[in-house]
Amino acid sequence: MLNKRVTEIMTESPIDTIERGLTTSLAASVMKDRARGCLVVVDSGKPIGIITERGILRRIVALNKQPEKILCKNIMSRPLKIIYPDNAVLEAIERMSKYNIKKLIVTENKELVGVLSVTDIIKSGQKIEDDALKKLARLYPICRPVDSEKPFT
Repeated sequence: MLNKRVTEIMTESPIDTIERGLTTSLAASVMKDRARGCLVVVDSGKPIGIITERGILRRIVALNKQPEKILCKNIMSRPLKIIYPDNAVLEAIERMSKYNIKKLIVTENKELVGVLSVTDIIKSGQKIEDDALKKLARLYPICRPVDSEKPFT
C-alpha cells in the first residue's frame, strides 16, 4: 500500500470548486447537493484554498454568523497543502499528520487534478502499516493511540 502512488487512489477531476467571492451559504448548499465534504476555492480557475464542512461549522455556525453574508475567501483554509500524483501514499500520510489535516489537494503543473483524503486512503482497501495507521489515527481524536498493547480506543 505504502508504495502506491497518490494517483492510484485519489478522487480525480472534475473536483467540485467554488469561486472565492461566492458565499459560504452557497458553498454549504453545493456540498450538501453533491454529497461532498469539501470544496476547493478557486480564483480565476486556480486553486487557492479549501472549505470543509468542519470549517463551516467552526467558523460560521458555532459563532452564530450568517453564512449568506460571509464569502468563501474569508473562511477558506490556506495556503493549500498540496501533493503530486506521483508521490507515494506514505508521503501523503506524512503530510496529513504533519499539518493535522484530512485532505490534500493534488496538483500537476499548478493545475488541480484531484483531492486525496484520509477516506480515500482507507477505502483503497490496502494494508496500512502500523506506523502509518497511527499517524492517520492522530487526525481523529476518538482514535488516538493509547499504548502498544491496545493501540486504539
